[in-house]
Amino acid sequence: CSATREFVIENSVPLILNNNNQIALCTGELALLSADSVPGLSYQWYYNGVPLNGATGHQFLTPAPGNYYVVVNSICGQLQSNSINVSVSSIENVSISNSQIICAPEEVQLSATGGVSYQWSPSYAMNFTSIPDPIVNPEITTTYSVMITDQNGCSAKLEVLVAVICDSV
Repeated sequence: CSATREFVIENSVPLILNNNNQIALCTGELALLSADSVPGLSYQWYYNGVPLNGATGHQFLTPAPGNYYVVVNSICGQLQSNSINVSVSSIENVSISNSQIICAPEEVQLSATGGVSYQWSPSYAMNFTSIPDPIVNPEITTTYSVMITDQNGCSAKLEVLVAVICDSV
């Protein structure tokens, strides 16, 4: 699974990749850097000041952190864009409670840590879906998943099993 974010170079002088010169990605995402496609122009993308072999189109797709810019050549001369810094963050130190065994109608509290927001699913037999520690009391064995998002907007999905097992007399 991957995601792509697109950043367009406007047809203006100076050639600007992105107004804030910074792109923040999460691990697994790609940045699509793009200059206007104009017939007769040639493009060369640079990574940390070094020309990228084969990166000669008006667009460049990258998952790697670093500084990028493009040089555009025409019969009228050469134009270099501003440099844009691509940073890549990963969500770290996330965790979820261990699997649980209950006998209905018992309830158990689940717990997730490491984020600033949480979204649990399914909502079946759960008191709240957007807190780190919901209480559940399912009548059947259920696997609950939580999407944990950190302060950088990066997410991780974890799962926990709540098994409903009862001995009958």
